[in-house]
Amino acid sequence: APRRRLAASTWVRGRERATFELVFDALPKERDFVIRTYPLIAVPVAFLFLGLGGEAGNTRDALLALLLFAPGAYLPLMSAHLPASTSHRASWLLETAAVPRAAIDGGAIKAVALRFLLPLYVALALVGATQGHAQTALMLALPAWMVSVLVLRATWRMCVTAPPLSTAPDELYVHLDWIGLLGGLGLGLTVIAIAAARLIDTWPRSLALVAALVVIELASDRAW
Repeated sequence: APRRRLAASTWVRGRERATFELVFDALPKERDFVIRTYPLIAVPVAFLFLGLGGEAGNTRDALLALLLFAPGAYLPLMSAHLPASTSHRASWLLETAAVPRAAIDGGAIKAVALRFLLPLYVALALVGATQGHAQTALMLALPAWMVSVLVLRATWRMCVTAPPLSTAPDELYVHLDWIGLLGGLGLGLTVIAIAAARLIDTWPRSLALVAALVVIELASDRAW
């Protein structure tokens, strides 16, 4: 609730508010969405978590960075399932809303970022802290979350073919080169994770990266 109120008063625009509230409340209750998307992130994260136990030094820092940045590669699959809903007959609420499609999508993006991604990155930071690298985990968690938000926004219109919660689950279909898209994202985020592990080794550098990512997100949001 606190992060929801803070976002609604600062980050979420007035036209995006209705979709933001709808997705924030309704999406976690959609059984098909939960069953289809949660394992996509949980399985690779579990493998990386197990891999942290046997490494030390720079290698462990690199694996920790990969643990934090890797979930971004699976976000297109999560967002592609966002239109699926067993209550899809209520989609007229969005179809007749007096706001542009960009506002509907913008509210949904911010709801996913706060309702799903932020708790995930808090959990990942705690995982890193329990493995003995609390400072590294804390310095990288916020930049990693912001990178995931940028990935979500950059791939949204490619992957989301209908308004949120507007399509019957058995009718949902997205025709994309998933191997190419996910492989490219995975490679790019791996490079970013390795660079972050080597360069983000102090709090001033971490905060400078966060500031740069905030500027990029605000510019992207405005251009949206």
